[in-house]
Amino acid sequence: MGTQGLSTKRFMTSLGFKVLLILCASTMALAQTNPVPLIYLPLEPMSAAPGGAQFTLGVNGANFVSGATVNWGQTALATTFLTASRLTATVPSADLTSPTTVVVTVTNPAPGGGTSNPQYFTVTSTVTAFDFFDSVLPVNVGPPATNPGPDYGLVAGDFNGDGKMDLVYLNTSNSTVVVLLGNGDGTFQAAQIFPVGSTTTAGATALVAADINGDGKLDLAVPDYAGGAIDILLGNGDGTFQPQIVVPTAPLPLSIAIADFNRDGKLDLAVGTGAANPNVSSSPTVSGGVSVLLGNGDGTFQTHMDYPIQTCTHDAFYFAASVSAITVGDFNNDGLLDIVAGASSGYVCYGFIFFPGKGDGTFGAFQNDAYTPAPTSLAPLGAPPVLGLIEGEAGPGSCTQCWVAAIFIGNANGTFEPDLGPQQITAPVGTSLVSGDFNGDGYLDYAFSDSSEPSGCNSNNFLCLLQFYLGSQAGTFQAASTTFIPTLQQTVGLVAADFNNDGKMDFATTSNNQVEILMQGTSPAASISPSSLANSTPVTLGTASMLGSATLTNGETALTVSSIAITGPNAGDFSETNTCGSGLSPNATCVVNISFTPSADGTRVAILDVYDNAGNSPQTVGLTGVGGVPPSTVGFSPSSLTFPAQYVGTSGLPRTVTVTNNGSGPLTISSVTTSIADFGTLSDCTNSVPPGTNCTIGVFFDPTTSGTRTGTLIVTDNASGSPQSVPLTGSGQDFSIAASGSSTATVSPGQTASYTLSLAPAGGFKQTVSLTCTGAPSQSTCTVPSSVTLDGSAATSVTVTVTTTAASAGLIQPGSFLPLSSRLALSLGLCGLPGLVILGVSGAGSRRGHRRLLYSWALVCVLSSLGLSSCASGSAGSGGGGGTPVTYNLTVTGSFTSGSTTLSHDTKLTLVVQ
Repeated sequence: MGTQGLSTKRFMTSLGFKVLLILCASTMALAQTNPVPLIYLPLEPMSAAPGGAQFTLGVNGANFVSGATVNWGQTALATTFLTASRLTATVPSADLTSPTTVVVTVTNPAPGGGTSNPQYFTVTSTVTAFDFFDSVLPVNVGPPATNPGPDYGLVAGDFNGDGKMDLVYLNTSNSTVVVLLGNGDGTFQAAQIFPVGSTTTAGATALVAADINGDGKLDLAVPDYAGGAIDILLGNGDGTFQPQIVVPTAPLPLSIAIADFNRDGKLDLAVGTGAANPNVSSSPTVSGGVSVLLGNGDGTFQTHMDYPIQTCTHDAFYFAASVSAITVGDFNNDGLLDIVAGASSGYVCYGFIFFPGKGDGTFGAFQNDAYTPAPTSLAPLGAPPVLGLIEGEAGPGSCTQCWVAAIFIGNANGTFEPDLGPQQITAPVGTSLVSGDFNGDGYLDYAFSDSSEPSGCNSNNFLCLLQFYLGSQAGTFQAASTTFIPTLQQTVGLVAADFNNDGKMDFATTSNNQVEILMQGTSPAASISPSSLANSTPVTLGTASMLGSATLTNGETALTVSSIAITGPNAGDFSETNTCGSGLSPNATCVVNISFTPSADGTRVAILDVYDNAGNSPQTVGLTGVGGVPPSTVGFSPSSLTFPAQYVGTSGLPRTVTVTNNGSGPLTISSVTTSIADFGTLSDCTNSVPPGTNCTIGVFFDPTTSGTRTGTLIVTDNASGSPQSVPLTGSGQDFSIAASGSSTATVSPGQTASYTLSLAPAGGFKQTVSLTCTGAPSQSTCTVPSSVTLDGSAATSVTVTVTTTAASAGLIQPGSFLPLSSRLALSLGLCGLPGLVILGVSGAGSRRGHRRLLYSWALVCVLSSLGLSSCASGSAGSGGGGGTPVTYNLTVTGSFTSGSTTLSHDTKLTLVVQ
């Protein structure tokens, strides 16, 4: 072979080797692409007691590969790969120290691979009897649901990555996703709303949550029944979602499941669809089926592949069937994921429809296990059993419309044998089914909700119930051992999760666009008072006023307050502030203050709702306010008047009161008066006072007597509370004078009489009082201090003296008789010889005149001898020597003068001289 041939041979050998390497590499790459794993119950065991020893956890599922890891929360456990449907892992005792609920997942390694759906393991003690307390969350984001699907689209998961369980559910009437982020204590934050679907009538009816685009954040997939599509909402990891991606599917999607059917490490969808015409027909009609959509790993999907089911016949009639329930698992033990659908038509035919998986995203021809009745809700229990909730007749003599919970035992080839036995429930119950270890004994239990039928619970004497069947060992259930838990409302959707991370599984249900939480454990107690708040006076539109306060009182257990809201027809007219925070310690209280701002005239009503984890949540207070034009309100400044001390009988300077119209209408003052005469008014407030303006009233103090004087300024008007009053106080200043002992003294001529007087101030009188004494005998002296200064509080005593003249000094009071010696001297002078001489001289003249003089002389003589007195006032008597006593009236006057003001008071004294 030449050089050229050798080179060509070498080149071809090299090229072949490279091609071989490329092919091998491609083959290896294809071979190493791992699927997304799927796990389902039961975990073995389902729970463990706090403080327990290390144990081996068995995990059942599908799509497991060598190198798969079981995750205990965020911690990878030492894992042993057994088969594509079985792993074991070691759980150390350090992970079992205290009650909690752990999220168990499985991760397959790259390339491809990914993390499975979650299942829950509880670290808790076994309970012998269930104790639940329930509350309805403050969620009302649209009209009640109409014709909801069997699952009603309710899922739990950690949508914001805070390690606390959240809730997402569908409002099927207006096609919205409602997100309730959990607080980790069984309460939830305010609802966040995200639109889905294309109509608001039939709307979305189911919901699944999974990491669809592989970014570690939970996403949502929602069947849009009317739109014939699946709406994908990619999560942002904070509880919010991106705008929906619409993925077309077969018409009338009803139910949905998610798994990696073609083992490429990307999640795919299996969608159950409804019948276009489910009515009875004499000719074949179009039935529903299953649509499979292979995922692209980014939230989008390939064109759906449809697997219709046949129209069934019954009594020579055709019935179109709908797939209202769907689940995924390896039911024929070939290591590939299969689909089991619950299909029915008019409760008369079909049951399980089995679609065997081929591992490439396609499925073989369906196999029909025609049970009557057919499943409405399904859950895999591992391979091969399936737990089913069956609607319709269960056997001869049974109810014609009831629900039966049953385990369908797999035959390892995709066929199933129902094990109904005594587990039939002959009451209108059950549309949603969940599995888990609800009593903490390590075995799988199941629970299902009551019916959404209008004739169901809360009517026809049926209670709303959550019903339990407790497992006795993995895969089997206690026959005829059922526990019933009453609920507050009909339940349609149902999900189990530990909402407060205490190791006990709780429940959430949906009904009529509300969410009810059933917490396992002891309920706190709470009360609120008063039960209603109302105003009696209209409040101006747009003006805020305080309606009142309500007190929330906690019981013996710590209370968590999730939200405080105002609802009702006129909720926007009321607002609240509170001191409650996130909760209350045992026996603590907090206050909720309510403000009212009316937006319209008339009565406005609302309700204060306090949502917490107490069994009677929410606590409510009725709110009533009246909007309109209120009566004027009036203010007084100052609100009372105190006058300075003032002399009695005088008028001081006025003080003023400002009257302000605080209302929205005119203030009309009809009268301004005072209650007593000591006070007077001068007012300019008789006219109408516009809103926001004021007027003044002058008030005078004219004390009519001494001491403290109290009265009231009275204003009569058209304001609320009329008449209004302003208290008035003043003090009248004066003094008084009076004898503090006897006001009468008796003395003999020449003696001195003494009297004691008391001068008392009133109203704090601190002035000098001048004193005078009048009425004493002219031959005597009355002595009194010229003035006395008072100190404003204590009385002051003064002495008054009257000094008389002795009898030898000729003490004569005008109006008394002459002494005897004086009368004799006067008689001799007038009647003796000197008198006759005088008479003769005087009487010279006529005889008539002489006679008259003679008569007059004789009369004088007689009178003088008798001692007759001259014409003067006074009391008859002798000034001594045992004659008649003489009485004298004295007056002591006190006076004070300041400017034009004079205060004068006197007292009378009596002097008797004998």
